[in-house]
Order: sequence, then C-alpha cells, then structure tokens
Amino acid sequence: MLDVVVALALASILLMLVSSQISAVMYMSKREDARVQGMMAARIKMEEIRSSTPITPGQGWWVPEEFDTLGESSYLVEQVSPGLFRVVITVRDRQGAEVYSTESMVRQK
Repeated sequence: MLDVVVALALASILLMLVSSQISAVMYMSKREDARVQGMMAARIKMEEIRSSTPITPGQGWWVPEEFDTLGESSYLVEQVSPGLFRVVITVRDRQGAEVYSTESMVRQK
C-alpha cells in the first residue's frame, strides 16, 4: 500500500515538473515570436523611412498592422549632417513591452 502512495506521489511531482517546463517553453516561444516579428516590422519601417524623399527629421508612432503580436511602436529621425540621418526604431508588443530596438545611419538618396 505504501508503495502505491509513494509511486503516485512521485508521478504527481513528475507531472508538475513536466507541465511547468511546457509552460516555460511556451512563454519563451511567444517572446521569441514577438521579437522576430518586431525585427521584421523594424526592417519594414527602416526601408520606408530610407526610401522617402526627402527624409524628414522628427519622431512618430505607428502600429505594425501586419503582425498580430505587436502594438504601438515608435521611431525617431535626427539629422546628423547634411544628407545623413540617425534613425532609431523601437518596436513594442501589445502590452507595451519593448521587443526590439534598432539604430541606423541613413544617407539621403
């Protein structure tokens, strides 16, 4: 009888450990999906800014509509010298947490 109780207790502990590992993996997978989507959204926004003529210094907000995990994100364009701009893009998820950020120098075409 004691053997059965010990076996059930061990099985219960093992089940709890496995379920917590699965939960952790699912959480990390969601964060990684958001980070990859953020990287793609930042790349699209960077190309949009780079291809605009003329590049206008300033800052703004946008929501990457193509990506389901991303929320309101921001960009900043500063003129460093004539024809050269510093672009900072910060992408956030729907909860407002930063998932990706990039900074680049862009030359006016």
